[in-house]
Amino acid sequence: MIVITLALFVVVGILAGNAFITASGFVAAILLAGLGVQDVLRNYVSGIYLLTERRFAVGDDIEVAGQYSGKIIEIRLRVTYLKGRAGELIIVPNAELFNSIVCVRSTGN
Repeated sequence: MIVITLALFVVVGILAGNAFITASGFVAAILLAGLGVQDVLRNYVSGIYLLTERRFAVGDDIEVAGQYSGKIIEIRLRVTYLKGRAGELIIVPNAELFNSIVCVRSTGN
């Protein structure tokens, strides 16, 4: 969709002989792309921080913002995987862990 919109701006700018329309298309495409990857980047940056700070580890039992609780089975750059009380898999974005209150019940490992 972004590519089509950008192409439309370029074509209209060329046909109209107006470089401002073409430049506006490029700026709009850059802004839309930036907004599109904002959440993904936020999760990666949070993941790097969580992995380097090591406030919790695999095997710890955690509760996130009073909504999700379970045992950590894996911590990745973008998400953390929990195993819930009933055995369900809970995938929590790292930005959620970074910005929420987290209760950690460490296993002492």
